[in-house]
Amino acid sequence: MSAIELYSFAACPYAQRTHITLLEKQLDFEIIENVRRKDILLDHALQPGDAIRAATFTGTAAELRERARAMEAAGFDQLTIQLIYGHEDAVQDWARVFLG
Repeated sequence: MSAIELYSFAACPYAQRTHITLLEKQLDFEIIENVRRKDILLDHALQPGDAIRAATFTGTAAELRERARAMEAAGFDQLTIQLIYGHEDAVQDWARVFLG
């Protein structure tokens, strides 16, 4: 079993982009197709801490800096943080997270 599991279905553009990125970076992953059943999604969504951290960029500032370093070491050279409309000033908060 691979350390990376990608839950996907054909209509999800985010999963498709992630799939392309994993292929491009030549990372070992397992793709689980056509995940539409709510019980499967909820099962994973309700997992505590570790599952949430694995599926999202969630943690303390120190943990996020470490995860960004690990991503860089794995060959990723870009990280995108999506700001919500009306909260563009959050970019300064993210800068403090990554700059320490």
